[in-house]
Amino acid sequence: MVLQLRDINLTYNQNLILSNININFNQGEIVGLVGKNGSGKTSMINIINGLQKPTSGIVSYNGENINSMSIKYRSKFISVVPQKINFPTDYKVIDLVYMGRNPYIDFFHMGSNEDLEITYDVMEMTNIVNLSDKLISEISGGEIQRVAIAMALNQRSPILLLDEPTSNLDLVHQVMVLDLVKKLKNKYNTSIILSIHDLTLASKYCDRIVMLKDGILFAEGKPLEIFNQQNIEDVFEAKVRINKDPLDDSILVIPEII
Repeated sequence: MVLQLRDINLTYNQNLILSNININFNQGEIVGLVGKNGSGKTSMINIINGLQKPTSGIVSYNGENINSMSIKYRSKFISVVPQKINFPTDYKVIDLVYMGRNPYIDFFHMGSNEDLEITYDVMEMTNIVNLSDKLISEISGGEIQRVAIAMALNQRSPILLLDEPTSNLDLVHQVMVLDLVKKLKNKYNTSIILSIHDLTLASKYCDRIVMLKDGILFAEGKPLEIFNQQNIEDVFEAKVRINKDPLDDSILVIPEII
């Protein structure tokens, strides 16, 4: 067991954002957070990352309250790729990715050849070595997404959070990002928690699904268990048809056009 959320409640301007969330996240699994916009997915990611403090409840990593950790110390365990990526446009790709090593750099360790080797390793894994000397202003949105993932990977943290990593990407780049996520899990046994809108892709890539509705944990389990017609129509308030992909038994979610 890696990460625990216990009795998490979040209120903002007297509005209940998350209510009584209790869940465990285990080592080496990909967990998809699904639900309508405003269901609490981003808030849950922000609470896990320590960006937001819950109104009540505790988030712990191996028994230690993450809100008692310093930001630098916490960054050794949890890395995040936010929904909105705002990199300075005049920075080179290599310099930004190297910043992922910051949790390990201090007065006694100012960076080393090992840090550079780790940096090039993650750049190779994310297929951005050819972009090393390019400025952020010179690369595409899909490439910026991979730079952000490489920077997060460079922290070498056991938990990676991704907030809608496939949003604003075409289908080819969505699959590329999710293939990379799966590769990370397999190579480093990383625990990956991501929010995602495409239920078909979530079914193909996620080991477990957490379904949120109005800030409440509506359902949790394997994609085949969770992605049934009743659950999807209750949570998304949309008529759908459910088919199975004969190649891998994943779920195909097809909206019904009224």
